[in-house]
Amino acid sequence: MLPLQHRAASQLRAADVCAAGHGRRAPIAAAANARSLPLTSALSPPPPPLLRRSSTSTSSASSAVSGAAPTAAEQELATGGELPKVFDPVVEEAAIYASWEASGAFSPPALSPPRAAPPPSSPAPPGSGGGRKPPFVVAMPPPNVTGVLHMGHAMFVTLQDAMVRHARMQGRETLWLPGTDHAGIATQLVVERGLEAEGGSRLGLGREAFEERVWEWKRSCGGSITGQLKVLGASCDWSRERFTLDDGLSAAVREAFVRLADDGLVYRGSYLVNWSPRLRTAVSDLEVEYSEEKGKLYYFRYPVAREDGSLSETWLEDGDFLPVATTRPETIPGDSAVAVHPEDPRFSRFVGRRAVVPLSGAGVGGGDEENSPSSSSSSSSSSSSSSSLRTIPIVGDEAVDREFGTGALKITPGHDPVDYEIGKRLNLEMINIMSDDGTLNASAGAALSGLDRFVARERVWEALESSGLALKTEPHVSRVPRSQRGGEIVEPLVREQWFVKMQPLAEPALAAVRGPHPQTRLVPSRFAGVYEQWLSNIRDWCVSRQLWWGHRIPVWYVFESEEVAERSIDGRSGRWVAARSEEEARERVESENKASSSSLSSSSSSSSSSPPSSFALRQETDVLDTWFSSALWPFSTLGWPDEGAEDLARFYPTSTLETGHDILFFWVARMMMMGIRLTGRAPFDTVFLHGLVRDAEGRKMSKSLGNVVDPVDVVASVGADALRFTLATGTTPGQDLNLNPERLTSSRNLTNKLWNAGKFVLLALARDRGSGSKELRRPAMPAGVVDFASAGGSGLDSSSSSSLPLTDRWILGSYHRAVARVTAAYDRLDYGDAGRGFAEFFWGDFTDWYLEAAKVRLNPPTSAGSLASPSAAAEAEAEAEAEATRAVLLYVFEGVLALAHPIMPFVTEKLWRALPKEGGAGKERSDDLISAAWPAAGPVDEEAMAHFSAAKELVTAVRNARAEYGVELGRRVPAELQVADEGCRAALSAELAVIASLAKLDLAASSVRGMPDSDSAAASSSSSSSSTVTAVVRDGLQAALPMAGLFDAAKELARLDKQRLKAAAAADKAAARLQDPKFASNAPAPVVAKATEEAEALAARVAAIDAKIEDVKRLA
Repeated sequence: MLPLQHRAASQLRAADVCAAGHGRRAPIAAAANARSLPLTSALSPPPPPLLRRSSTSTSSASSAVSGAAPTAAEQELATGGELPKVFDPVVEEAAIYASWEASGAFSPPALSPPRAAPPPSSPAPPGSGGGRKPPFVVAMPPPNVTGVLHMGHAMFVTLQDAMVRHARMQGRETLWLPGTDHAGIATQLVVERGLEAEGGSRLGLGREAFEERVWEWKRSCGGSITGQLKVLGASCDWSRERFTLDDGLSAAVREAFVRLADDGLVYRGSYLVNWSPRLRTAVSDLEVEYSEEKGKLYYFRYPVAREDGSLSETWLEDGDFLPVATTRPETIPGDSAVAVHPEDPRFSRFVGRRAVVPLSGAGVGGGDEENSPSSSSSSSSSSSSSSSLRTIPIVGDEAVDREFGTGALKITPGHDPVDYEIGKRLNLEMINIMSDDGTLNASAGAALSGLDRFVARERVWEALESSGLALKTEPHVSRVPRSQRGGEIVEPLVREQWFVKMQPLAEPALAAVRGPHPQTRLVPSRFAGVYEQWLSNIRDWCVSRQLWWGHRIPVWYVFESEEVAERSIDGRSGRWVAARSEEEARERVESENKASSSSLSSSSSSSSSSPPSSFALRQETDVLDTWFSSALWPFSTLGWPDEGAEDLARFYPTSTLETGHDILFFWVARMMMMGIRLTGRAPFDTVFLHGLVRDAEGRKMSKSLGNVVDPVDVVASVGADALRFTLATGTTPGQDLNLNPERLTSSRNLTNKLWNAGKFVLLALARDRGSGSKELRRPAMPAGVVDFASAGGSGLDSSSSSSLPLTDRWILGSYHRAVARVTAAYDRLDYGDAGRGFAEFFWGDFTDWYLEAAKVRLNPPTSAGSLASPSAAAEAEAEAEAEATRAVLLYVFEGVLALAHPIMPFVTEKLWRALPKEGGAGKERSDDLISAAWPAAGPVDEEAMAHFSAAKELVTAVRNARAEYGVELGRRVPAELQVADEGCRAALSAELAVIASLAKLDLAASSVRGMPDSDSAAASSSSSSSSTVTAVVRDGLQAALPMAGLFDAAKELARLDKQRLKAAAAADKAAARLQDPKFASNAPAPVVAKATEEAEALAARVAAIDAKIEDVKRLA
């Protein structure tokens, strides 16, 4: 990777933008904002005007007269189109982005000046049908407002921006709608840590003041991720940027919840959830990360009671116990059963009996109830003796793994996900022994109550050891769940929460992706099976979170009076109503009361009983899961629930959702379900899923591994274009990508290659105006040749291009093939192939071949030793050919920039603006590439393609022969190019100057001829074979090179002799090894076979060098 430019890294990094996350800006914030510099200050001072554009352009003058700020293109005019030596992404990318944003380039046409209509002769882009194209709409997956840029962001920005820019260039109304997520847990945690640093707390501050503190933080620090997305080139419509807690989206959340509640899909119930003791809230599965961590496996005895529930005095000697292993002995007071496999011969005799919970009272391990861990407050129904022993059933369950631990498992349904499912299946008691803060409660016993769960673990084990119930401990690696946000170990707890019934929502979402014509297609299609499997087995969604930052659940509890409400411990009652506001909640309760009153009146003769006329309301204190508002994102951001919203009617359903495959369940499926339920339509036509970005070795990037690659550093080092190209082309859709620094450097080299090609094109277009100055203008096409450049390729056909030289006709065909390939790749969302298709054409055909060939017509060679000046007619003809080549060169290069622009927007835009805008016979084109038309795939002259392919093969053969015989690099050699096909021979004869330049041939001493017949070949073999090398390309195509005297034979023979000595020594050594009887008799057969193969190869190498020595002697 290129050396890091620390200047840019310090400007871009946002991790340090906010000090301690509590509303105070750190000094680096100013540097981060400085990244978006005004165009005039970001550009370096213009160089002397050695290159000037044609005076036909008047836009600069008009701006100067009006006093308006110059456009980006006018800035380029001011610099005269001259490019710096290198493309500096730190300076150029910020300036280019600022100019795009200032010009309104990211907004759909209704919000910015519409693009001029294409010429009537221009065809509609492929697939458009020629009519009005539907809008292309992408809703950006909203990053967390607390977030900083990581490679996942860089991947989605690259792919979404590529599809958006491509659609925009195709002439479609394009909207990429950005925004951020309020990220309830993450944001609250950031602000709470800031308060703790100040010596305060959330509880001490109070809910209202705390919420204002979070809003203050959001206003001060919440835009960091947005600025970083801009650094990557995200061409979003920032004027429409949304936030999941803004007024419009908050109204949408309330509307959605109330509609679901009115449909009977919302309920409150108890369930095992992931609990964060640090934040004291439930967290979603997505917010839990599992890590392999070293710990212990604790082995202890579980005594088996007699039929009356008591313990035998000899239970230990009689073997009336179950050896049990657990990683969490602190949860023993919450055990509801012990499970064994019913066919396990060691324990099957105990099935149906009861086990005594260790340490549950005097007599188990000794000690009195006051001093030993006990559970006197546990359910009395399971106690079966006067000594307060708690007994639990021993059950047989085929799910028990007999190989894990001892084969006997303690079942704790209230604190383990697997045990919870077993407990529900067997109707076991759910015992909760944990408080919200991770300490044990009274149900764990007096000796453990109030202890931290990990302290309690040690205390329980000490008690087991002292009581004789402990067996042993051994090291064990466990899969530990940790909160993604807080980092602490998540505790499974049974808690009362709000749920949404998912089965009625899942069925339509499944139907939307099924059948031959689904509403929504998944790309890659293999994820459809994963999607269907999850929705087919979906559980109800726990949507409540015990936080203060978020959408407060729009539910009001109903109390008989204010006095009753005040006495409520948690502000909840058995009656609740969902409403969009407290006023509506009051109206709904009054309506229900009236209905109830009417029902009582009609069913009872007594008029004395009636529902209370007064009541009190208290809103639910919990907030909704962040994913609830995210599930509404595609339509709430467009104005829903206002059915008359212009954007909703114009842009919904959206076109494509692009996101990582890892959130297919948690976000994509929920958007599908909510979109269909609330709008009647699937929210997008296509779901495109990308893979994860991993390190060079294929490992997931992790701070603990120290392998995180910061995109900010990468952008500062190689530029956003190089990073984007690497991400886009590094994998196929849905596959993970290994980020290799060498590929980043290669992508940066591609950027440099584009830049250098642009400088060459500008140099080719520059015309001498005298007095040492030059001007740039678009070339005029020669008479009789269609001006395909101004017609966007639509006017070019085989007949109209036949007057062009072979090389120009070949590059046009090759370019049009590249356009077809790249366009098709974009259309099928294969951005890897789109990038590779562009790069292969540009790096191969365009730069390696065409630019070198074009130099011949732009600077025509003269015959060696000729003193005659060319005639005026010859000069005019040469200039006409040069002008045609300039036109082709510009046409193809502008197309190259367009093909690359969706993936590499910055360098392509800079080069586009440097090219001449108008002049000659060309018609005016777009100032900015971002709003230019997508290139059309024109015709291909197949004959020209075949003829130039033969030329390339001949050039390659000559180059190989030169290298083989050590011909000096700058020395030109004569050649006779022998071509059997008459048409091809004529075409190559006309292009001999180009071929001679590419192959470094002596033009005056070279020729193109037919293939020699056998008689003439035999006649000349005695006189010429000793000094001529014939490079056979293929049947009917070869090159004869008279090599004698063109290289230093003595020097070459000396080099070959040295090679032979070294090769012969190795061959002799290998042969001697094979001849050694000990080796032949003792070595394994595969070793002998390999040694034989190596010896034969070395002997062949010596023979080849000998043949080469004889060949060189012959040529000398």
